[in-house]
Amino acid sequence: MLEKQRRKFNLTSNRLNLDLVEWGNLISVYSIKNDANKIFFISQATGAFVIKMCQDIVPTYFATRLFQELEIPIPDIKILPFYNPEFKAMVYSMERLTLHDDTMRHIIRLSMDRPFVLLQEYIPAITLKKMGPLRAERCLSTNYADASSRLMNIGKIIAGDLFINNSD
Repeated sequence: MLEKQRRKFNLTSNRLNLDLVEWGNLISVYSIKNDANKIFFISQATGAFVIKMCQDIVPTYFATRLFQELEIPIPDIKILPFYNPEFKAMVYSMERLTLHDDTMRHIIRLSMDRPFVLLQEYIPAITLKKMGPLRAERCLSTNYADASSRLMNIGKIIAGDLFINNSD
């Protein structure tokens, strides 16, 4: 019997507004473990988003709202409690997507035993090494107006992370 292959998560996926998540249309799921938190990268045809299984959601929520108030560019978040019907749809869709991957389905089942999860906008990124010198110059050289703004935003993010003691 041929086993259905799950699509890999595309790291260059578009951002997806969290209000536009369609749980029935997921096409890929990818999981990483970040210290005590499990993180899932999810995509659908129109874009991607992140699901975080935070141990303590209050600091993450506070930091996000603080950064938004200070106009520091960060991904938007949405808290999804277990009693919300959308939570059940999320779990069902993720399990359906991993039907032929027992390991991933097991990881999902273990991770979803929480009172809430955090949905976060996915921000496509590329490492400087993979960017190449010409693109890096275009993105980071102050000779370009958008690069100056980008450098200012990077500085704001670093300062904000230092202020809240965010190590990731």
